[in-house]
Amino acid sequence: MREGRRGQGALVIALSLLIWNTREGLILPYVALFLPLAIWIMRGTFLTMPKELGQAARIDGASELRVFSRIYLPMARGGLATVVLRTFIQVWNEVLLASTLAVFMLLQRHYVRGVSEGAFAGF
Repeated sequence: MREGRRGQGALVIALSLLIWNTREGLILPYVALFLPLAIWIMRGTFLTMPKELGQAARIDGASELRVFSRIYLPMARGGLATVVLRTFIQVWNEVLLASTLAVFMLLQRHYVRGVSEGAFAGF
């Protein structure tokens, strides 16, 4: 890696994948950030479900997809709602933070100039 790019791994990856300043470049980090908690919540939800219902449906001839979509997924509505609401709130908070930082980056030179002028005003 070149000397000037050390410590900028995410930037280098985003530039090499051509996702810098795109929706995909914004979505991928959010997925990577919030997916572990969603998996943990949904895993706990599915572990508490009775397995006998799925076994009974399989004995009746239902496929794995049908067992999941018709039996387990409706039972997991509470966990799914928790994941959706929690992820929405976290992403919304991140959007507010990102937009605040973007406004600061646009006006940073004015901010630095104002701080510098105020520091030397008393001398």
